[in-house]
Amino acid sequence: ILEGSYCHLECGTGTFTSIHGICRSCTYPATANTENLKATATHCASCPNRTRNNWGACYPTCDSEENGTKGKPLANVFGICYSCEENAGIWMYDTRDYHLCKEICPNRVMDRPGGDGYCRKPCTDPEKPLLATDGKCYPCDYDGIIYNVALTDTCENLCSNRKKSGNLCVLKDCEVGTFRNETGTCTSCDKVASDGDSRNKATAANCSACANRTRNSWGACYPTCDNEANGTKGKPLPNVFGVCYDCDSTAGVWMYDTRDYHLCKELCPNRKMDRTGGDGYCIREYCSDNNKILGKDNNCYPCNTAISVETTEEYCQKCMNREYRNGRCYPK
Repeated sequence: ILEGSYCHLECGTGTFTSIHGICRSCTYPATANTENLKATATHCASCPNRTRNNWGACYPTCDSEENGTKGKPLANVFGICYSCEENAGIWMYDTRDYHLCKEICPNRVMDRPGGDGYCRKPCTDPEKPLLATDGKCYPCDYDGIIYNVALTDTCENLCSNRKKSGNLCVLKDCEVGTFRNETGTCTSCDKVASDGDSRNKATAANCSACANRTRNSWGACYPTCDNEANGTKGKPLPNVFGVCYDCDSTAGVWMYDTRDYHLCKELCPNRKMDRTGGDGYCIREYCSDNNKILGKDNNCYPCNTAISVETTEEYCQKCMNREYRNGRCYPK
């Protein structure tokens, strides 16, 4: 028979048809490969000893003597059955099945409201009441990120010194002179920006706690450039991480987010973006001092330099005392 995109034999008694058109025995065990077990509700019903979850897995019914699952009432996304006392998190995956966690095992809770969640044992240590998505229990005074406190708990109810912030349970207030970064940690307003450091990322509201910092479109909250107090005077151009550069820097300044590309030319008229799409660099187009030549090595040379400079004819012509020959700019 033709079903969907598969042409397959009609399955007989004691079997069910998988979504791939393969006949599977009603006693076929649940495995970590759900694709072997996925079936429509109609086909799964061919086997009275099997149950279908919302993700489509047709598995041997849990807590069944016949199926060898007695005492294991809770199925994970693949249909593998577990005891309510199982120490590991049981992967539910589909939010439509989350209600089964508490209904079948009253001693367990889901670790997140969104998809791809686990049914876990709650925290029992009063010193560590917060259950996070990593399955660990954390104390209220933990100075770091705690993702998605379990559905039956709330961040504020368990810890009066914390509050929900998106998917995070964070400490309520950072001290004056600090800001809360996206990991939930309080960071000094004087923290220097460094390449590769994404711990400076913060919301606009959290970044505004530091008058000496600026936030870019990527979310980095960095010490404002071209600022005496920040030690960035003469370096007006920030890269994606907030590291500041002078306009004549030989380095390509990584801008990353196209929404910040306009800053390249606005802050440094002698520079331009090397592309129009994302992940671009602000590169030097010419030397900020018109009395200098931009060499192919990306360095600026004064017109009175005694050496020849490999450059273009356009740049060489900026110096009346020099002439262009064969790709180089020579003193006349």
